[in-house]
Amino acid sequence: LPSNQYGFRTKANLLYEQVLRPIAGNPARTDATNAILHSIENEVRLSPDRAVTQLMDRVTGGRPLTLENLRQLREDIRLAQNDSMMPNRNQGHLQRLEGALTEDMYQAAGPAARNLQQVDRYYRTGAARISASLARVDRSSNTSAFETMRRWAGSKAGADTRSLARVRQSMRPDDWRTVGASVIERMGTVADAEGTRFSPYQFAREFNRMT
Repeated sequence: LPSNQYGFRTKANLLYEQVLRPIAGNPARTDATNAILHSIENEVRLSPDRAVTQLMDRVTGGRPLTLENLRQLREDIRLAQNDSMMPNRNQGHLQRLEGALTEDMYQAAGPAARNLQQVDRYYRTGAARISASLARVDRSSNTSAFETMRRWAGSKAGADTRSLARVRQSMRPDDWRTVGASVIERMGTVADAEGTRFSPYQFAREFNRMT
């Protein structure tokens, strides 16, 4: 997949699709995930996290799960780790759950687990590379870095297109496409009773404020 046509995240999703499509219906167990959920159950009860409770409801609901179901659940957990509207989430819980879901996915994948592991390595390497670049913007977290870049792209106090250009120049083109897409996504993100979602109205309002 040529880097000049796709961002890192899009390339990773296409690779996952190639590997998982033929085995998406494989039955899946959630032994590793259940073990982590059990170990953090009391903490989650005291400080609920929508991403964790939704995962808990899904894997303990009694309905059979497939490998594709686990893929979607893991993607939800990955997205939750970078949710700018929920900066105080317990990242340790989310990271442990991502690892457990990954372990369960390998078990469900059977002989194709090796190919899935290769795509996972590609994803982790790219994610680490992007995180290293974002750390030059804000060392506290990727979420803070994205918010700083969104502010740099604005037209009011805090706008700084030169800094934004320097970050772009320091990154590989496909990594920058992924970061740019994430910044745009955050421009339209709102929080409501159902969690976080993309709002075209919010995006249009933020876009009109840009330089």
